[in-house]
Amino acid sequence: MVVKEFERTGTLVEKYDVCTCSANVSDEILYGYSSNEVGFGWTNGVFLELLALLEH
Repeated sequence: MVVKEFERTGTLVEKYDVCTCSANVSDEILYGYSSNEVGFGWTNGVFLELLALLEH
């Protein structure tokens, strides 16, 4: 899902909806930022670490 969204938009964002497999969650955000932030540090870092683990 994250890779598909990155290929579609060219960005990684903070939040994803695993039920709809989409990053279109701005209308559903109840906590934290009121928008789905692009390039959010910990999300990018965790994704890259998990991706590296999957490649081994």
